[in-house]
Amino acid sequence: MSLVTGAVSSNSVVITGDKMLVQTVNPSYKDGKVTPEYIKVVSREKSKVFQITDKVVFGFVGGELLGAPIVEGLQELAAEDDIETAVHVLRVIVDELKRVARESSGDEPYFNELRPVIDEVAPRFQGVLLGFDHDGNTKGYTYYSGTDEDIYEGIAVGNLSHVFCNGLGTHDMYDEIAFDFGEKEASTLDVTQRMHQIHSLLSYANPLDITDDYERIVLVRKADGEIESIHTGSINCAEQHVALAAQGDDLSEFTEPRICPHYE
Repeated sequence: MSLVTGAVSSNSVVITGDKMLVQTVNPSYKDGKVTPEYIKVVSREKSKVFQITDKVVFGFVGGELLGAPIVEGLQELAAEDDIETAVHVLRVIVDELKRVARESSGDEPYFNELRPVIDEVAPRFQGVLLGFDHDGNTKGYTYYSGTDEDIYEGIAVGNLSHVFCNGLGTHDMYDEIAFDFGEKEASTLDVTQRMHQIHSLLSYANPLDITDDYERIVLVRKADGEIESIHTGSINCAEQHVALAAQGDDLSEFTEPRICPHYE
């Protein structure tokens, strides 16, 4: 499981992502013994959120070998490019990955990493693209691999998009984790505080899958119209974990079911 969250307000965009990178090790047979499939931790310091331009941020969960060419392609954008330019480039990148996947043989190792872009049954790759257009308006797009439309403009102002990696389980936590300020216009502080609560809760409930620290990028439109990056960096949830341990609440509804063993 991975956790990336993204939100837009009328004058800011915020994206956060944990830093756990895992690898699924396939079953093997050696010396008459069968080793079953298991999950291996590759890194606890892997970035999943990126500032693409002065006006755009991107985050993803899912296969690293699929995420890397998407991030690399987006990072070729010019510093002044806006969200509309970025989503156009994202569509071009995804279309090219689809072409390569369709022309690849199932015997090629890279095919399994590309499979999600053309196969709705494969483990999902999901991305969040947030930013400002040239008029200073905030917008958010989500990318779902293996679907017909792929990229949706679906993050409304004041809403939070939770992006979970389905590779380690299928439990849907959207209903359990509310992010609704009602009629209130959520401030940037409101959004960052709620994101911190979510990361603290889910990393505490899923310590093998989500790191207890996460990266955050905040872009804010100032009064003069300039876009500024603020409150950007690594945030630790250790203090909140201590408080959750003291409460002793049952957090099973926030725990991702495991479909295979997990070893460090």
